[in-house]
Amino acid sequence: MVDSFTATYPKSAVIILDTTYFSRTFGVMLFQDASSGKILYRKFVKNETNRDYLDGLWYIAERGTMIKAVVCDGHIGLLQAISFCPVQMCQFHQFQIVRRLLTNNPHLPAGVELLALMRRMFYMKKKSL
Repeated sequence: MVDSFTATYPKSAVIILDTTYFSRTFGVMLFQDASSGKILYRKFVKNETNRDYLDGLWYIAERGTMIKAVVCDGHIGLLQAISFCPVQMCQFHQFQIVRRLLTNNPHLPAGVELLALMRRMFYMKKKSL
């Protein structure tokens, strides 16, 4: 199998991390530059581990990219494992957690208000957050 993937590494970047699965035991872990949308690193995996994510971040850093921040899906322990830069859980996964805990039709006023706030989060500008 020929690997035609070659990345160019920026001086600094905010990195978006995610893994997409094509079957129960086959997925691709991607590390994307948030500003350019270019993939900086990829790894084929059976399952995602914090070690694989950290190895990918170090791989990018070793090629001269200063990692300004990381946006990830909140994989168990990953937010705590990345200690060398700011880390944020992506808005989609934040919303999914709240929706899962509240349901789509909350009955209490606090739940209704929280779900409405989470839905508006995707459309808010930086200053209004």
